[in-house]
Amino acid sequence: MALRYPPHREQNIVQFVAETLTDVNSGTVIPLENRTLVRLNSIPTSAFNFTLADGDRDGLYLILITEATNGHGTLQKSDPNLFIRQNFTIDTLGHAISLVWNEALGKWVEIGRNH
Repeated sequence: MALRYPPHREQNIVQFVAETLTDVNSGTVIPLENRTLVRLNSIPTSAFNFTLADGDRDGLYLILITEATNGHGTLQKSDPNLFIRQNFTIDTLGHAISLVWNEALGKWVEIGRNH
């Protein structure tokens, strides 16, 4: 038996999935625009850092996944709005990290990653 969301819930979920890749390069602040899945495309061929915009509500869930890469982008552990165990890089296809916005901390808190 497959579990499915009711149709009215599926429509709400679909709106949060990014339709296109988000290009990431040096100094990029990734806008969230109510998305919970951000599909990343690393542009430059050299190393660079990028950041996330703050969440707009407590409990907002976010997944970043690398779907195209030409460089070595890094989300720094030291960013003031992040609480992650180590830097997150987008230099390999499929690298993904899950985060939740904690309003009390004012930070994205890491839930898990696949690398």
